[in-house]
Amino acid sequence: LSPHQVQVYDQSVILWNLIKTEIKNALARPDMNGTPKIMWSQYWSAHQRFTKELAICAKVHEVVKDAKKQLESGHSVVIGLQTTGESSTQASLAELQSKLLAAGRKPLP
Repeated sequence: LSPHQVQVYDQSVILWNLIKTEIKNALARPDMNGTPKIMWSQYWSAHQRFTKELAICAKVHEVVKDAKKQLESGHSVVIGLQTTGESSTQASLAELQSKLLAAGRKPLP
């Protein structure tokens, strides 16, 4: 990670801890009966989505750099960000590879 990426991560940890503290404070109020489970579910769901996106974003620079290098070498580049549907993704990749080979492009090693 670059120094900037480390700084962004560190700041996000501070933010998520602040949000967690504020949720705890809100749940300590007597009029919040019955909502803790929903609030914590929403918190952890948002936290997980944010962390996943942050991890993907941290990889973009290197992926672009490598993609450009591969294109300059005459290779085709396919970038996938799938996290579900692995079998359909594999089928699509196999179909794409066949099309690339038919078009005379060499696949990545």
